[in-house]
Amino acid sequence: MLIKSLRLINFKKFEDQIFEFNDDVNIFVGDNNAGKSTVLEALEIVLNFQYRGRPFNQEFSPDLFNSAVVAKFLASDKKPEDLPVLVIEAYMKDMPDYRGANNSLLKDAQGVQVKASFDPDFRAEFFKLVVASS
Repeated sequence: MLIKSLRLINFKKFEDQIFEFNDDVNIFVGDNNAGKSTVLEALEIVLNFQYRGRPFNQEFSPDLFNSAVVAKFLASDKKPEDLPVLVIEAYMKDMPDYRGANNSLLKDAQGVQVKASFDPDFRAEFFKLVVASS
């Protein structure tokens, strides 16, 4: 498996970022807090469904969302459609079984996606929570 690119939407410090990888060795270089570890964490989540060595669904927390989109939601009318969506996508090469257009770019590609978004089945509970916290 060869990862061609990684797209992060609302994940930690990245609001919407695509990282392109070459077919050879890739080296991450940057200042402290530039996002090097965040890229590696995103790869761990999307490829292994693990976060810091534990199952992602057990480690999922609001801290994984981009702080700017969280602030934007908190300043909004707090409707379910205003909730941020977190997306991590790895686009790959030589993985024909993983081909499809079920990705944020809506393009025919090979890859995998982890997406955290509001479940409309919980709309009533959401409104109860928003009213209770007001």
